[in-house]
Amino acid sequence: MPKFNRIVLVLLMMLAFSAHAVEFNNITILVSSCDKYSPLWEPFTKSLFKNWPWLADENRSIPIFMIANHKIVTHPRITTINIPHEKSWADNMLRALEQVNTQYVMVLLDDYWINQPVNEQRLLEIYNAMQTQHAAMLHVSNNDPRYQKGPNVAGTSDMMVTDKYAHFKVSLQAAIWDKEALKTLLRPGEDPWSFELAGTARSHGYPAIFLSLAANEPIQYINASHQGHINPLAIAYAQNNNMAFDPGPFPVLGK
Repeated sequence: MPKFNRIVLVLLMMLAFSAHAVEFNNITILVSSCDKYSPLWEPFTKSLFKNWPWLADENRSIPIFMIANHKIVTHPRITTINIPHEKSWADNMLRALEQVNTQYVMVLLDDYWINQPVNEQRLLEIYNAMQTQHAAMLHVSNNDPRYQKGPNVAGTSDMMVTDKYAHFKVSLQAAIWDKEALKTLLRPGEDPWSFELAGTARSHGYPAIFLSLAANEPIQYINASHQGHINPLAIAYAQNNNMAFDPGPFPVLGK
């Protein structure tokens, strides 16, 4: 290959790298799970790293934790937080947050199977806006039928301030939290559904704003389960992507 062509090739490779090389700081990914839902782990991890590959490259410094009881997540990028004597979902979250050393934490559930490439540029844009606004929480997807619109945030497209008294202002759809805000709103003994209801009531008095998106979400995913039932779309997704997934004891929605 002529020297000039090699130089052009190197420059093109550098441009391609810089187009997606986005570095995130001061954030941890925390995945809520337990041993009962371990059948979901392999599709979850494969989907995560397939569609967010830079977590294993440019952003390999972002800590990724998954809560479990006795079992260990085998992926080398994920650290298991074992809580063998489980009291409640909220107790697990509070104990896990003790191991988070960053100000911000992205909370995912084990049944959020990311099925589209993550738009890191957009994610960084809204993450920076969240920090500028000193927000308590930012939904990174509006994948929620209970979604409600609010006033726009100036300077950031399709970002809105959630109404102070909105229903399900606190939701466990994928979101970035200020760690201290999340700890303040959690209460021992609560399950996820109780937290969304009671946490929303508690959030009405919280001094920081909550943010959500109207469109242009950087992270999109399948909700693989619902209250112990498996979504048929998740089974089809796993089959189409050659992912080993056995629903095991979980019934399938609609059957």
